[in-house]
Amino acid sequence: MEGGRNYDSLPGDITRRIFSLLPLYLVLRLRLVCKAWYALITEFAAEYLNRSKETSLGIICGNSRCISSGVFSLDISSLQIRGGIKTLMTKTLSISPRFAFNGSINGLICFDDAKNNIHVFNPTTGEFVTLPPAHLSSYIIGIGYCPLTKQYKAVKIFQDFIEFATPVKAAAVITVGAPSNSWRFIESSPPYKCIGPNVYLNGTLFWLSYTEEIMPLAITAFDVSDETFRIIRLPPKVLSRNLNCLAEQEGRLCLVKFDAEKEYFEIYIMLEDFQWISQYRVSIKDFEPHCANNYFSSFQFLCLKKGKITLWSKLMQRWIFYDIKSRAIETIQVGDANEKMIASPDLLICPYEESLTPICNC
Repeated sequence: MEGGRNYDSLPGDITRRIFSLLPLYLVLRLRLVCKAWYALITEFAAEYLNRSKETSLGIICGNSRCISSGVFSLDISSLQIRGGIKTLMTKTLSISPRFAFNGSINGLICFDDAKNNIHVFNPTTGEFVTLPPAHLSSYIIGIGYCPLTKQYKAVKIFQDFIEFATPVKAAAVITVGAPSNSWRFIESSPPYKCIGPNVYLNGTLFWLSYTEEIMPLAITAFDVSDETFRIIRLPPKVLSRNLNCLAEQEGRLCLVKFDAEKEYFEIYIMLEDFQWISQYRVSIKDFEPHCANNYFSSFQFLCLKKGKITLWSKLMQRWIFYDIKSRAIETIQVGDANEKMIASPDLLICPYEESLTPICNC
């Protein structure tokens, strides 16, 4: 700089102001400039994450779009309290991503693309890892954390999605970022077909499992540490064609049942002994002022850690957040309700909290 001055001479509040105008993952790269900046940016990142937790609804959405021939953009945004979105990351890809996230854990996101490649990334830090391909094509994915080794593992369950009567073919596991970074086929495999999205909780991945009639039969659990599967029975009265979804609620696995008649949601909580209790029942009438004619065509719903049911109303082009305890409702409008949703059907949603978690601790 002029006069022999350098960036260290800038007042800290001005430097922080400059940092606040940039995506965090770009600011983090500047930690290598000098020791002073490393300390300053580390402090700035901690303050950023605290503010993020106060303003975020705990859910991210992604929009996949083609920007030129063979080039795609994956835009990741965080939905904010009282409306609005915050862009976390924009990633240019040479292959179109599929239309669903395959898991979120400790601030990391897992998704696959049209050529069966699996990617793990942290939208906050910008770290992005592509895993080696596994050659069997029909599969379902999950990503979990092994507390013993402090490493992340991805699992693929190879199965036929068309013929439900066909048994699961195999399962393979890979340690993300390990030096011997390759898929290992394991002896254990689930007896029933699994359907995403999965839920990770306390060292275990969970999927709903289905029969050939496409009816929920049980829950498949995968222990990330010992790499074994087990079957957990469902709560009573959910063995039907009702729409069901696994989620996390206050640190416990829960199952959200949406009645086929569209009359109510019922939330079951799994206890430590694998027993279930019906914790909440929510009438669909509670949503009437926010969704014309209760129309939830092609809707998605989640039960978030913060105690909210989250629904996407295609007709009204809005997100609906319902607090299951206070019954308070918050809505976020996306685009013009009279126009088609630009992000649909390429809309990706996932519970998420920003973090500085590295993908590999090796």
